[in-house]
Amino acid sequence: MSAPLPPLTSHPLLDTLRERVVVFDGGMGTSLQNADLTADDFGGDALDGCNEVLVRSAPHIVEQVHRDFLDVGVHAVQTDTFGGAPWVLDEYGLGDDTEELNRLAAEVARRAVDDYATPKDPRWVVGSIGPGTRAPSLSLGKDPATTRDFIDVPTMEDGYRRQIRGLLDGGSDVLLIETCFDLLQIKAAVAAANDVFVERGARVPLMVQFTVEKDINTMLLGTEPQAAIAALDPLAIHVLGMNCATGPEDMREHVRTLSRTSRLPISVIPN
Repeated sequence: MSAPLPPLTSHPLLDTLRERVVVFDGGMGTSLQNADLTADDFGGDALDGCNEVLVRSAPHIVEQVHRDFLDVGVHAVQTDTFGGAPWVLDEYGLGDDTEELNRLAAEVARRAVDDYATPKDPRWVVGSIGPGTRAPSLSLGKDPATTRDFIDVPTMEDGYRRQIRGLLDGGSDVLLIETCFDLLQIKAAVAAANDVFVERGARVPLMVQFTVEKDINTMLLGTEPQAAIAALDPLAIHVLGMNCATGPEDMREHVRTLSRTSRLPISVIPN
């Protein structure tokens, strides 16, 4: 029998959500695109475009992105780790650095947040966990030797455990599994987070955000929003929401569905 999850009876972010809206930052990727980066900023041509390595090669650039958002009053900043899972970092030969890069990213965000936080106006570091570039649902029943971008659930869970350990070591207050298009991937990430919480005997709030595609009004693999909510709401998560894909107007009806259906606090971060 697996060990029980450590209790999380209270947390400053969850307490705040009962009283007011918490404002998150904007897109890290688009902010970095506006920074006029060169290959040298990433550490060479081979790493050009790998935003996650910037926390090691040019941490001041990532920290400035966080500070620019904090300057305008956001309450929470997301770490530069959207592609921080090992199977994504492996595309740049950085899979072995998963724990280090995620830790560094959280530390960079932590430095910025700590300079702005006050007892009356707390700020939070949100560890960003993206969907990666592979979908376990598309790998079911397939031959890994012949299937492009194959990944199975145990491999995904192991990779997410590594990413989550780094994010927590760096000081993340919250974990956010975001931009999700595959329910099986979400469950793998949640299971990995719970494993690390049990391993450490401590827990932080866990948020999940799925993505609804504009043209088909479902998740990318065809799951309707109500079905996604029904599948995710019972999991050991604390906030359920949606992000990316559509702009605010196109999200409006889906947010109504979310607010009517989910028992959890909701998060909405439009593209």
